[in-house]
Amino acid sequence: MNCIDSCSAAAAGFDCWRLVLAGTKGGSLMAARLNGDCCVQDTQQNRGSWRSWNSGDRIYACRLAPDGSGVALIGCAGLTNASSTTAGTDAAEGGGPLRLVNIETGAQLAAGQPLTDTGLRRRGSGIRGVAFQSVSLAVTVGYDARVRLWDLRMLGDGVATQRHRLPAAVWEDPSDCAGTAVQADRCHTVLVGLMQHGLVRLYDIRQTRTHVRTFYKGAHYPDCVARLTRSPVYSLDFNAHCFVRGLDSEINCVRFA
Repeated sequence: MNCIDSCSAAAAGFDCWRLVLAGTKGGSLMAARLNGDCCVQDTQQNRGSWRSWNSGDRIYACRLAPDGSGVALIGCAGLTNASSTTAGTDAAEGGGPLRLVNIETGAQLAAGQPLTDTGLRRRGSGIRGVAFQSVSLAVTVGYDARVRLWDLRMLGDGVATQRHRLPAAVWEDPSDCAGTAVQADRCHTVLVGLMQHGLVRLYDIRQTRTHVRTFYKGAHYPDCVARLTRSPVYSLDFNAHCFVRGLDSEINCVRFA
């Protein structure tokens, strides 16, 4: 299991349900509902099992829409351009590393292409982290050391040109370090965890030039500097006062002030 996410489905009319989503290295995308007794129920016909689709690519990240609508954002490895993904009736020009999927029907609603500056998509430029900034905005990070803000309304069938499948904004990491985790507060703030040294960068989506602040993992024990500073940030979450990052051997809490 590579990633998992869940959200309340009350907004979608299921007061006692909770949507659960999981992605695997083999490319399987699985979805289910949990009832009030934490029993797994099928998302469509209540057969008591998980629904599963094959995305055709390794899944690194998945995130359910915050409104409980059953729409999910999927970050893939970018190792294939296969257009026959069974996780979508609309392959969206071969499907990209970023995919928007309806987990109720398995239909792929849209796809995004994190292209290079020359307009070419590099094979393997996968997305390692995804987060919803709002119902219509999403943030992604990946191996190409860039943070991207996507307007999901521009990825649909109505504006299917390649230009509209590009991100709304891009921030390049100053140390050319790949992103491994991302979290957004659904307002203006985005936190990005990086591949090396436990680094976390804070972004304000209103500022399109660079990040606002960098948080380093302090070496509290001088004899363990290597262990403390080489770990990627595997997971990340925050509130108005502090953030928590998951490293290779510890969970670290840092206050903003």
